[in-house]
Amino acid sequence: PALIHRLRLAVEVVVALVLLNASLTFVNVWPTPKIRWGHALSIELALCVLLLATAHRMALTLTGRVLPALWVILITGHYLDETAPGIYGREFNLYWDSQHLGNVTAMLARAAPVWLIALSVVSLIAAIAVAFLVARLALRWIASAMEFPVARRVLGTAAAVLLVIFGGDT
Repeated sequence: PALIHRLRLAVEVVVALVLLNASLTFVNVWPTPKIRWGHALSIELALCVLLLATAHRMALTLTGRVLPALWVILITGHYLDETAPGIYGREFNLYWDSQHLGNVTAMLARAAPVWLIALSVVSLIAAIAVAFLVARLALRWIASAMEFPVARRVLGTAAAVLLVIFGGDT
């Protein structure tokens, strides 16, 4: 049973790392709001794994609400950063563009049927909830692996090496 538990934990960690990495390394399918995996490594994931490895006693607490909420914010920011140029032909600037959100909302309210607006809002809320739950599950799998010293050293060292490589590229 111990070997099966460790094997299951290893599979969970690999799946978690792939999911979390893919959630922050996707790219835009121009000129649509669609995305596809970008075949890159996420510096945010390396930082998160290193945090969980170094603060392993608090890892399960951190993965309760704090890190999954932060992860959803990172996903949302990355999505806006990737898709805005494909849709609008330019970068999205939160400061300058946010002043027009009221006008855009009013235009959509006049142009779209109420049922479509309601469905869009419900879909957005559902997507955020699913992203939060998946991020929470994946982060908890990684946090659970941090209870084992060997896994903690391997994951922490791999994350630190990736951060050094990322630092060397800039």
